[in-house]
Amino acid sequence: MYVPRVQGGPVEVHVNGRLLMANRDDWSTQWNRPVYVPIPHDVVFTNPATDVEVEVVVGLPWRPGFTQAMSSVWVGPAHEVRTLYDRRVLLQVTAPQVTSLTILVLGLFSFGFWWRQRQESAYLLFALTSVVWWFRNLHYHIALPPPGPAHDWFWWLTHASLSWLMALIYLFAFRFHQRRYRSVEWALGGFTVLTAAATMPVLPWEGLV
Repeated sequence: MYVPRVQGGPVEVHVNGRLLMANRDDWSTQWNRPVYVPIPHDVVFTNPATDVEVEVVVGLPWRPGFTQAMSSVWVGPAHEVRTLYDRRVLLQVTAPQVTSLTILVLGLFSFGFWWRQRQESAYLLFALTSVVWWFRNLHYHIALPPPGPAHDWFWWLTHASLSWLMALIYLFAFRFHQRRYRSVEWALGGFTVLTAAATMPVLPWEGLV
């Protein structure tokens, strides 16, 4: 059995009445990591002399404050379903991770160039952009913190880093083309700082909505 995405809680998989999976410990990464559950031979072929009947029950408990969602469920021969799972892992997990690390390495080289030529600020901006890009995509590759202050701060940094990333890209583009728009740059930087500060989880916006 294969499910591309499950979001909102620990998924449970029952096949012919037997519990095969209860992802209670690492369920917070299901929204980006596909679920693959091998079905043992003895669970399906209980009596070779009769027709095979497979009952698959996938449970997703309702959790207050979370969004529950599930994509299509695929059940079939292992070699076919595993191919779909491996392809999804490659495109959804491995490829973005390799891309982020590659850009981060290029940023480290760019920082080295800037260290030798301090007047070339474009190298520094590219290095900062690569670091922020890596952090922005970090939630695709690691297990998220459990619900609580650490979870709230992590998601705040993840969302806020998107505006930081856009601001750095604009500044890098200006420097790369040897253009200076001081009023635009100051406005862009001020807006980025203001929105990041206004969305901090320490502020009581949630209680006012």
